Amino acid sequence: MSMNKAESRPAILVHGYLAMPHLLLPMKWALAQHDVRAHLARLSPLCIGDVRILAKQLGANVDRVRRETGSEKVDLVGVSLGGFAALHYLTELGGSENVGRFVAVASPFHGTWFALFGVAALGAVSKGAWQCLPNSGLVKQMIQGGAPQIPS
Repeated sequence: MSMNKAESRPAILVHGYLAMPHLLLPMKWALAQHDVRAHLARLSPLCIGDVRILAKQLGANVDRVRRETGSEKVDLVGVSLGGFAALHYLTELGGSENVGRFVAVASPFHGTWFALFGVAALGAVSKGAWQCLPNSGLVKQMIQGGAPQIPS
């Protein structure tokens, strides 16, 4: 099977809350079996910070991978909070001009009450946990900005 130029773009795997990039190595290895050159995003430790800052860090990762590979665009795969940060990068920071495809896995685009566990455990140091609650200002902003709809 031959791959066209769009299919051969490098991908960046974006980990989620309380995770480290190496947890996505199995996904990277699986994608390599399909000739996808996947790179792990380098975000702040454990991805607990402000989603807006994580989105800026993702932008730096996109620029780095584009520069290293010579690719005009990259594909993004965001897992959990990584998908939320990626959506913010795409919609609020102009990242869509550098991204071909975006896949989100279990990302809280409309918030999640599960984030209360993060608030209880790390709320004093984790702005990201607060931002993932369904009633947060950032979630409301993302919904107004066109966050994907959840089917009923």
